[in-house]
Amino acid sequence: MKLKKLVEPCDLCFPMNSWPKDQAQLILKILFNLLMRTEINTLFFDLDHTLWDFEKNSALTFKLLFEQFEVDIEIDQFMDVYCPINLAYWKKYRDGVINKEYLRYNRVRETFFALNFDFDEPLLCRVVEGYITFLTTFKHLFPYVSEVILRLSTRFDLYIVTNGFKEVQYKKIAKTPIENCFKGFINADEVGYKKPNPIIFNHALEIANRRPEQVLMVGDDLEADVLGALNCGLHAMHFDPLKEFKHEKCPIFNCFSDFEEQLDSLYLL
Repeated sequence: MKLKKLVEPCDLCFPMNSWPKDQAQLILKILFNLLMRTEINTLFFDLDHTLWDFEKNSALTFKLLFEQFEVDIEIDQFMDVYCPINLAYWKKYRDGVINKEYLRYNRVRETFFALNFDFDEPLLCRVVEGYITFLTTFKHLFPYVSEVILRLSTRFDLYIVTNGFKEVQYKKIAKTPIENCFKGFINADEVGYKKPNPIIFNHALEIANRRPEQVLMVGDDLEADVLGALNCGLHAMHFDPLKEFKHEKCPIFNCFSDFEEQLDSLYLL
């Protein structure tokens, strides 16, 4: 007996070009998001420039030291010159061109030179050593980080994956609201390899006991955090508080007040 065809294809679907444009775009977005949804259950976070406000805490530290050692430089002027120099030195450090002692001293030395500030080596040493000593006494996080991380810690396993120096990184979030939110702290100094090297990401995956597709990396550095994670099969979201970047490597967010909504809409059920 020949079965009667109950439903014709045209009863269920019709050309998308017959839909209103905004409706078609919405449906395509929903379908794309459904395809992208995955079993993410773990978030890796960079620390400096992502959770911990490096520029603000550094400025407060240098201001304290300049007053103590009578360094006659306006702190805003100093930071405007220091920040790009510091980033350039960190890239050299990450690439293995310089060691951390060279970075610590020469980023400050070069800033003093650029500002035509007359200094001697003993003063430079006092400023550099004082910076390392007092930097972690300032605990400013980016806006909304505390409340967002506290909420996320009830939904995900959270880890910090950082290239920073081990002797100071742990102290940066000590006695902050997010101190106990993380399951682990993976530090490049201890692993022996820095982001974006796959070894540190694979080490972090082993520590977390997760597959790459279960993990999303959040960081401010396109090369070290975003591309490093993507190249290892992790998901990524790019934190860009200054709105400097436009790319399609991964989602970009500018404030942690928007992070959860983007995370849920893009990746989660």
